[in-house]
Amino acid sequence: MKINNYYQKTAKYSLWIGGFLCTAGIILFAVNLFNIVKEDLNGTLISIFMMSATLITVGIINRNRSIEVIVEESEHQSEYHKENEFIMMKMTSSVFHIAFYTPSGYMTHEMKGFKMNWIHWLIPKSIQTFMKKEWIIADHSGYKLGYVSQSYGLYPPVKIYDGERDLIGEIRESKSLVGIKGSILDQEGNSLSDFDLGSLLYDYKLHSLDHTFWCHYREGWLPLEWGKRFKDVNQDTLVISPNLPDNKKLIVHAFAGYMLYRKSS
Repeated sequence: MKINNYYQKTAKYSLWIGGFLCTAGIILFAVNLFNIVKEDLNGTLISIFMMSATLITVGIINRNRSIEVIVEESEHQSEYHKENEFIMMKMTSSVFHIAFYTPSGYMTHEMKGFKMNWIHWLIPKSIQTFMKKEWIIADHSGYKLGYVSQSYGLYPPVKIYDGERDLIGEIRESKSLVGIKGSILDQEGNSLSDFDLGSLLYDYKLHSLDHTFWCHYREGWLPLEWGKRFKDVNQDTLVISPNLPDNKKLIVHAFAGYMLYRKSS
């Protein structure tokens, strides 16, 4: 999937919700105009129309982006295991959903909720934090690369499985009043990496215990060439060591995706 499809889907969602709110606002305006309800609805109407206008504007901008952005055609779709530079794009969804794109504008894989349905729209994020969570990591064709799961409670260990559902790693946080600290363990409970990321999660690097570079996550402006296809001012980027074996690469993607979830929750 190209980045154009991302902009197109985002535009449809924004325009649909914006149109729905606009229709609801018109109905409430009529109710208010004819005094069907005695309460003053002016404040509510202003809020609804402002949200509607914002969403419709965003929808139009993204629709134009889907047309204007040029992604060079390639005979071979970008492959997850062959790439080491990614832009992480948040997808509109009832649960956390992130797509990984190459700088050339192709999606390689995504991390999305195992079960996504409308009921999650009604559950506040503050409550979802304590709920059991499970995500799938799948490539652009839908092939399942791995699974990520977290049990009930406030940030219990995050277990990472390969595509065969075999445990390959675990993210275990330490209790800390400041920032996010903890360790990444292998399937046998041996420590692979320690992390101390601070609280803002704007820029961090991950290394193994022997100081081998694993990855670098950063939120910020993109190189000019990348910015031709990714138009938002601030973007989440991930650079992974090309020397990592497949299991560790999957752990890194799961770690980066989970930390972005923590950042947005």
